[in-house]
Amino acid sequence: MEGLRGALYTEGLGDDRAVLARTPFGLVAILSDGANGMSGAAQAAEDLISGVLQAMRDRRTLPDVSDVTSVLVELDRKIVQRDSCGEASVVVVVVGGTQLRGASVGEGQAWLLDDASGVELTVNQRRRPLL
Repeated sequence: MEGLRGALYTEGLGDDRAVLARTPFGLVAILSDGANGMSGAAQAAEDLISGVLQAMRDRRTLPDVSDVTSVLVELDRKIVQRDSCGEASVVVVVVGGTQLRGASVGEGQAWLLDDASGVELTVNQRRRPLL
């Protein structure tokens, strides 16, 4: 995946992408699932990953949920303007100190797990199909 220098972890398989990166405020985890079989899905997933990472890379403080949501809305606007735009869902989780925040679009879910249990972080999300 291009433009992801400094990432602690990157993975790409088919139309799906995942990145864990260090930022000035802490960490950002981004998972994007390209719409399988759709033309441009892998590129949409990659554009979401790169765009979120770029937006978070220079932030000094932990972004609010509204900040993360605004980034996703802006990326959606940019992606849909392309002639060859594909579709993807995305989950973004930012971590700073003892706090975590995030936003997601599509069918993706985020869970916080420990040895004994799990909590779905996206349980109250109103699902929008894809970006």
